Amino acid sequence: ANKGYGSAEHIQALKKCDIRLADRFFAKDECAYIKSAKEPDSAFIEVWAKKESRVKATGRGINQGLSAFSVFDSPKEYSYFVVDNMHFALCVPGEKNLMINMIETKLL
Repeated sequence: ANKGYGSAEHIQALKKCDIRLADRFFAKDECAYIKSAKEPDSAFIEVWAKKESRVKATGRGINQGLSAFSVFDSPKEYSYFVVDNMHFALCVPGEKNLMINMIETKLL
């Protein structure tokens, strides 16, 4: 079994999403976020990319169930951005200020 890498990324192209997948596999707060978003497809891909980066980083895989955790439980463990409809998510479990650390690194 994969023991995790400590950090992992996921890259996903924007595409049309089926909200029923979120209802089936995502945590309730993630579903609410997607359904209330101005661009639900983009919100779905954001949550999906963050979840994928987390299961890769922890090595737990999707067998634990994607609704077993919410990406909103520890938002500072993620860095997320979009370039040309490609959604990039990085997760470092246990990190308290990933976004701040990445910004500082880019400024140096």
